[in-house]
Amino acid sequence: MLLVLLLAAFLRLYRLDSVPPGMFSDIATNGLDIRDIFAGHLRVFFPANNGREAFFIYFQALLVAGAGAHLLVFTYAAVAMGMLSVALSYRLFRTMFGQRVGLICAGLMAVALWEVALSHVGLRFSSLPPFVLAVLYLLWRTLHTGRWRYAAFAGIAIGGSLYTYTSSRLVPLLVLLVCLLEWRLARKRLPQLAMGALIATAVFAPEGVYFLGHPDAILGRAAQVSVFSPNPQVERGRDTPMQSVLKTAGMFFVHGDEDQRGNIPGRPVFDPPMAVFFLAGLGLALWRLRGGSAYRWLLAWLFIMCLPSALSQSSPDQFRVYSVAPAAFALAALGLEGVVRLVRSRAFSGALPFAAIAWTCGWTAFLYFGVWAHDPKTYEAFGGGAYRLASFLAGRPEQQLYLAFHDRWPIEVLTPKTLQAHWYREGLAAVPLPRSADSDALFVAAPFAALAHGGPRALPGLTSLPHTTAASGVPDFLAFRWPAADIQRFLAAEQPLGVSMAPDFRLAAYSLSGDGSARMLNLFWRPLAASGPYDLYVHLVDASGKQVAQADVQAWPVEDGPQNDYVLLTQCLLNVPPGSYTAEAGAVHRAADDPSKLVGGPIGQVARIPLELPASGN
Repeated sequence: MLLVLLLAAFLRLYRLDSVPPGMFSDIATNGLDIRDIFAGHLRVFFPANNGREAFFIYFQALLVAGAGAHLLVFTYAAVAMGMLSVALSYRLFRTMFGQRVGLICAGLMAVALWEVALSHVGLRFSSLPPFVLAVLYLLWRTLHTGRWRYAAFAGIAIGGSLYTYTSSRLVPLLVLLVCLLEWRLARKRLPQLAMGALIATAVFAPEGVYFLGHPDAILGRAAQVSVFSPNPQVERGRDTPMQSVLKTAGMFFVHGDEDQRGNIPGRPVFDPPMAVFFLAGLGLALWRLRGGSAYRWLLAWLFIMCLPSALSQSSPDQFRVYSVAPAAFALAALGLEGVVRLVRSRAFSGALPFAAIAWTCGWTAFLYFGVWAHDPKTYEAFGGGAYRLASFLAGRPEQQLYLAFHDRWPIEVLTPKTLQAHWYREGLAAVPLPRSADSDALFVAAPFAALAHGGPRALPGLTSLPHTTAASGVPDFLAFRWPAADIQRFLAAEQPLGVSMAPDFRLAAYSLSGDGSARMLNLFWRPLAASGPYDLYVHLVDASGKQVAQADVQAWPVEDGPQNDYVLLTQCLLNVPPGSYTAEAGAVHRAADDPSKLVGGPIGQVARIPLELPASGN
């Protein structure tokens, strides 16, 4: 068993700093909550991101307090839960089926792709299997020994499990079903079971009080993804109830989860050789259902804890049914043990389980650290670009940061100074500018963001900086430095306007730059109580009243960061003959659900700026 634990540790710790290749937003949400914990805001339930139970977040907070907010630390929390699951599976199944079955099951859990992959995802679902294993072990001991201490610890484990993951709300149902299946034995232990139930209720009470005050938190997320919901919120295709049940059943040996974050899309839990042993174990459990209580427990566990996937859309979902993994590998272990007993060979009895574990280990290493780790889709699923950008920003000296990048939370968690950065939507076509030239400014944009192309065109002196590139060849981000001297020169050319477009904007100033066909009108918009989206427009009208040029720019105000120390720059190309013109500038709301549509008329005043455009070179 020590060798099994060492093997499990190796597969979970090997390349933990680079596999997975980043921190996607769900993990970063934990980091933001951990920051609140350190600020003294303690919760029994965290409402952000559809609501999350507290145990795993506090465990991660303990690790972060000791080792800092690094990707490795967040991921290690799941590694620790995975290691605990391997150890507890041995204890439980050794008690239920004997040492060989316990050892084989632990060995399979140590090396299986499902276990290894999900032990590298720093999310709360990984904390439920250890609690389920502990609950069933302590309940088994309570029923078979009658000792009060086991009942007390079982109550603590049941109540504590409800702080782990949404699927944990089925744990009391599983306990009740097991007690009904073992009614003759449970009837003898009613006093101990009653005490355990009271302790479980007391442990759950703080979260229960929260749920009474926030009833939507109990079933809110479940209702969103329910297979019975008329309008489910799902990322993948919609299923009928029967399709969902069949897909969940088939995930073990037919077709698995499609989520790149925890699986090679579509790969079942067991590959063909191991699927044979899983089915053999399942058949053995059904055959011995009436004569062996341990088999009844195993099948009840498999049935109850698969319901979160079977009753939801986008099934199968390995995250939602992760707590059933020990039962699944126990069935495979029983199948191996059953084959060994049929053969009745001492050499075969040791060779077959060893070969099964070795095969699974080698296959997992090849698939996870090879195929899966090097798949560009894995890099994208885990936000590898955001992770590299966080490292880039941590080493930059600029204090004025302007970022148009979609994956904000991981960067804020890993690089705290970006909490003071200005964050904008990628669709922002206006260019954000500092209001003063106190220091250099750094602009960062996703490759597809409007700022990535509009910034270099609009700002003189903007210097491109090195960037990292994904395996697909696409840059992770584009970065530019704008020196303070160039900022000062550009802002010094401003001519004040002060046109009110209350309550949204104030058109603060304008300037002219360039010459000839490259002459540009620059407008400086100061957001007031802006919300967006907007169309910031300018129409150039000649002396006869004819419109000869136009520019329409889609804009949002800052999404996060300082609110009042920036302006938005829009430009209009003045490729017109010399003469007298009037620039009419204003702001109009765009529809939030369809930004291509304008809503209403101009907000506040329309600025009318007289312009005298001399001949080229004058």
